[in-house]
Amino acid sequence: MDRASLCFKFADWLDHLGGCVQDDRILEAVERDGERFFHLIQRILDYEHALGGLEGSDMDEENSDIDEEIPGRIAHRTKALRDFAEFLRSKTQGGIAEPLLFAIERDGERLFHLASCCLNFVSAVNGEGPESP
Repeated sequence: MDRASLCFKFADWLDHLGGCVQDDRILEAVERDGERFFHLIQRILDYEHALGGLEGSDMDEENSDIDEEIPGRIAHRTKALRDFAEFLRSKTQGGIAEPLLFAIERDGERLFHLASCCLNFVSAVNGEGPESP
């Protein structure tokens, strides 16, 4: 599964958990494993917005990293993941500089692994076939 799809699916999964997460370990793991990656995401989106590359972006608005429609403490992370996925989809592989691709893989490695594990676990619990996020 490509990184954009993984980010979208993981954001959807986190949204589904919403404010009713009984196990704080999930939220703690997202914050722990995604700390560097979410920092990188915000800098990428700020940079793209400054260049005018994000049409219709609301990055200047106060609290723009929080999705008001999503309840719970994870809302700002699901919005960041979706915005980043949109960024990736708007670029072709040749349109992203090699150092940036390296930084995405380096800083996102732990969160990508967590996302894959969570999505695979849910698929297994639901009796779905194996996926390879």
